[in-house]
Amino acid sequence: MSKELYAGSVGTSVSATLDHRLLTEDGRKLIAQDFVKTGMLLDTINQVVNNKTVGASDFFGELRKREITYETVKEKIVQDKDLATLLNSKAYTDEQKNVILNVLVHNIWH
Repeated sequence: MSKELYAGSVGTSVSATLDHRLLTEDGRKLIAQDFVKTGMLLDTINQVVNNKTVGASDFFGELRKREITYETVKEKIVQDKDLATLLNSKAYTDEQKNVILNVLVHNIWH
C-alpha cells in the first residue's frame, strides 16, 4: 500500500514601513500638511476631469495657484495671532471660520 504525502507551505510575507514623522509633533504636522496638499491635488484633478473651469493644459498652473493660496493663508495665520486665536476658538462654528478663510483667500487673488 502506497500513500502519497502532501507537502505544502503557506507563507505570508509582511513588510511594514513606519513614517518616522509620526514620532514627533512637528512630524505629525507635516503629515497633516501632506493630507491638505493631497486634497488640493485631488481637487485639481477633479476640476480638470470634470472640465469645470480648467483644462488639462492648465493643470499645473491651477495646482500651483492652490499651493500659493494655501501657503499664503497659512503664513497670514502664523503672523496674525488674533486670527490664529479666532480660528482655534470654540466660540465660532466651523461655518463661521470657513467664511473667514474664504475672505482671506478672496483677498489673496483680488
